Amino acid sequence: MPFRLRPHYLMALFLLQLWGCANTANEEPIYISPRTNTALQSYFDKVGTVGSGAFAVSPDGHYSFYSYCIDSSCGGISLIQDALLHCQKMAGTKCVILATGGGISHPYKVGSPGAAETVPLMKGPEIERRVAGNTLTGTYKDGTSWRAYFNTDHQVHVLDGDRKLQGSWQVTGDRLCLDYPGTQDDWCGAFRISSFSGGQQTLDIYRDGKLWRSMDMPKTEPGNPGNL
Repeated sequence: MPFRLRPHYLMALFLLQLWGCANTANEEPIYISPRTNTALQSYFDKVGTVGSGAFAVSPDGHYSFYSYCIDSSCGGISLIQDALLHCQKMAGTKCVILATGGGISHPYKVGSPGAAETVPLMKGPEIERRVAGNTLTGTYKDGTSWRAYFNTDHQVHVLDGDRKLQGSWQVTGDRLCLDYPGTQDDWCGAFRISSFSGGQQTLDIYRDGKLWRSMDMPKTEPGNPGNL
C-alpha cells in the first residue's frame, strides 16, 4: 500500500515551508509598537523555558497574536497556524512569526514612526462608566492579585496583595486619579485597551505620558462582592 500524507499533515508542512521561507528570505527587522512589545514580553513570561508557543505579528507592528502551551510535547505546527490565522484576521493582511518557543525567529526593533500607537486612549466618560459602582480584579505580571471597589460616592477600597488601601477616585479629563490620604500611593493614569493577544485583551496604563504598567484585562463585577 502506498504511503500518503493526510490532509492536515500536508497543511502543516505547507505552513512550515511558508513560515521558514518568510523568515529566511527577509532579514530586515520588523518595527513593532510598544504595545506589541508588551504582548511579546507577556508571551515569553507565559511560555517560560519549557513551553511551546508561537507569536505572530503584522508587518506594520501594530497587531499580534500568540498561542502557547506549557507542555513541551505540544505540537508546534498547530500553534504556529493558530497564531498566524488569528493575527491575520485582526490585521487584515498576512502576518509573520516573530517568535517560537522561547526564542526570536525574526529580527525586530521596538519603536518607529511606522509603528506608532494607533489605538486611542480611553476617554473620561468611558473610564467612569467602567469603574463607577463596580469592582475590578486583576493580576500583576509577578502573580500578585488585586481588587478595587469604586463606589458611586467616589470612594475607593483596594486590596493590593496583602495591602489594604482606602481613598477617593475621580476622573479628571481622560485620566483616573486615585488619592490615598497619608500614603505615597496617589497617582493619575490614562488607559488604553490593546488588541487581542493570545485570546485576551491587555490594559495599558500610562503615567506622565509613558507606559507605566501593562496587564491582562481586569475582570469587572457589579457592586462589591468582595466586601471591601
